Amino acid sequence: MWILIICYFLALFGSIYYTYAYFSKVSTHAIELHIGETSVETFMSFDDLIIDEFSPYYNAEDGILIVNASDPTSENAIGKLNMTLNLSTAYASRLRIKLMESYVKERTYLLTGEKLIETMAVTENRDGYHPFSYLSHGEGYLFEQGDEGYQYFPDIIEENQLIELNIIHGGLTVYGRQNALFVETIYLHLKVSVEVVQANRYHEIWGI
Repeated sequence: MWILIICYFLALFGSIYYTYAYFSKVSTHAIELHIGETSVETFMSFDDLIIDEFSPYYNAEDGILIVNASDPTSENAIGKLNMTLNLSTAYASRLRIKLMESYVKERTYLLTGEKLIETMAVTENRDGYHPFSYLSHGEGYLFEQGDEGYQYFPDIIEENQLIELNIIHGGLTVYGRQNALFVETIYLHLKVSVEVVQANRYHEIWGI
């Protein structure tokens, strides 16, 4: 017997895929998934502002969390973002995550109100940050970087073990330009994939 859980946590409101079945559960404080003896729960917030399906920073149509990466005073500033993952399972398991990030620069021309939007690439890795990202590691971060953007929890999660992992704790502010002609704002559009597989099948399932 083996288990494979792929959880797309989209600002605490999204779809959860498990083998061939489809699940969706909504909470004003977290997504909780219980499949048999396995439970996955995530919390995301901007400081004390907890994100839920009614948040103005959650884009339901595209399924993304919208983060302001250029204004540290904004309510959804990148420096205020926090994500914690809780996991428990009745099976010895392996865990990997993947942050899917799109950085968008929005330039607004002051005279006409015209907007110019373009994507930005993060071209370097920084110590203490996620791969090619402006998001900081959570406190006590233990994940190891793998291929194709995946990050792997190094230890086997033992059966009936409950773990709490701080995935994201703040980030680097990336200031846009501002002058007499235009103002630039940089946004991060974020999705997070969480995958849990039975420990004795992870080589086969993940191909590593």
